[in-house]
Amino acid sequence: MPAAFVHLGQSILIVGGNLKPDFTGAYALVLLQDRQTLTGSTSLLDLPSDAWTTSSKGSTTATALQGLLPHIGTAAQTLKREFGRATRRGRRLMEDKMQVAQKRSFGSFSEVAETYPGRPPYSRRVLQMLVDQVKNLTDSPTFADIGAGTGAIAYALAGMGLSGYAVEPDGEMVAVGQRLGPAYPGVSWINAPGECTGLADGSLDWVCYSTSFHWTNASEALREVMRILRPRGFFTITTFLNDLENDPFQLEIEAQVRDMVPALRRARLPLVAEMESYEALLNQYPNLRNCISLATTEAISMSEEQYLNYWAGFHDIPSQVTPEVWTSILQMVGATFRNRRPASIRFRSFAWHAQRA
Repeated sequence: MPAAFVHLGQSILIVGGNLKPDFTGAYALVLLQDRQTLTGSTSLLDLPSDAWTTSSKGSTTATALQGLLPHIGTAAQTLKREFGRATRRGRRLMEDKMQVAQKRSFGSFSEVAETYPGRPPYSRRVLQMLVDQVKNLTDSPTFADIGAGTGAIAYALAGMGLSGYAVEPDGEMVAVGQRLGPAYPGVSWINAPGECTGLADGSLDWVCYSTSFHWTNASEALREVMRILRPRGFFTITTFLNDLENDPFQLEIEAQVRDMVPALRRARLPLVAEMESYEALLNQYPNLRNCISLATTEAISMSEEQYLNYWAGFHDIPSQVTPEVWTSILQMVGATFRNRRPASIRFRSFAWHAQRA
């Protein structure tokens, strides 16, 4: 059966099993029921160009079918019906991808807020590179750290001489972060989501997401970024993860956790998958340009108490297991730390950094 590939929301391309060269986008697959119903064509590619290409204005359904109807017999009605279904399915898939904030919950950040001030820091080296570039715009940049948690990056930037805002949707995280605030008078706290910060239009030189962009509705978050960012201002997505590629001690811990809870879902996995798209996203988003990506791995010396506090800050595991199992996991982590006595723990800091036009 011939296949109709539909470029959702922009144009429709009908082909006989092959994509037209250089045609890219998000596709839904529509199958025509009977090849023989194509009047006077051995291949859909034989149709006149105006029968399979439409403009990008508005909905393409009616426009595409107007050109196809004279050339396709009874298959046109099938195409119309299936195209409508495929379009709805495709739109739902696209909306699901953007509505990250509506994913299944991995537990409450409020319950782990007290552990966050003791977690390992984001790379100072990467922050310094970012600050140096932002200061090419102005000597005294104003920033917003969105999804700030308890203020790790916001306070690090304040310690480097910047001033700005820590924006965080979780009230308990804000409360814990504000307790640390007197040492950093240049940071003001806002209890709000990244999609609606309440900050003034064009008021910021730099907007930074602290391992939090994946929790947002990406399209709404980006619109808010562009609203509050000044022309030529900078936008950065950061992530901070333990190194599960090259740190044998942490790989051993994770293997033991999987043995204890084989069906466990980790919040890390969808984040790592989404990170693959960040560079393209920032390079292709309207009025953002020149995205650079940075990554570094740093070995951090930690005591058993510090490492256990880091593990106690994972919000995804306690939401899926009983308190008894969670206690057993933490006991296993502590025992493994005492047995292995790691000299350091490896962590990775990432950044994707672009400038507004």
